[in-house]
Amino acid sequence: MAKTTTNASQMRSEKFKAEFIKFIKKYAVWFIIIIGYMIIAQIVTGTTCLIKSTIGVPCPGCGMTRATLELLSGNISAALHYHPLVVFFYPAVIVLFLLWKFCRKSHPRAVMMFAMFFVVVFITVYVIRLIIYFPHTEPFTFNTNTFLGRFIKLFIN
Repeated sequence: MAKTTTNASQMRSEKFKAEFIKFIKKYAVWFIIIIGYMIIAQIVTGTTCLIKSTIGVPCPGCGMTRATLELLSGNISAALHYHPLVVFFYPAVIVLFLLWKFCRKSHPRAVMMFAMFFVVVFITVYVIRLIIYFPHTEPFTFNTNTFLGRFIKLFIN
């Protein structure tokens, strides 16, 4: 009996490994492109945010990294300042992942409704933050040193 359990466990482990390697091979080029862009963006524009480094406007997730770091340091008020959804974001992502993994076939509408609710809340908070903070308060400042800004300057100057 113990040998059968070990074999089943080993087979699951091998299957997971094979699926993981297949996933990495499938998306490796995209990961490399995005990470390369983020490194170049950080050097050239001072931010790794794809949206902010390209067009200068903060994205809906702007401040989430700093908020997470503040939350992990125990500074909840600073975390909520950087992104008010930081406390709910990670649990919501975990719930969404679990719904997707286990309920997408049996309850696809529930999964979609949760995902849509999550996106609507995220965008609503983003718009409110834009109205209140943009362009004068971190992390909602305007980045004038963007790729688009540099491209436009080539033609204006």
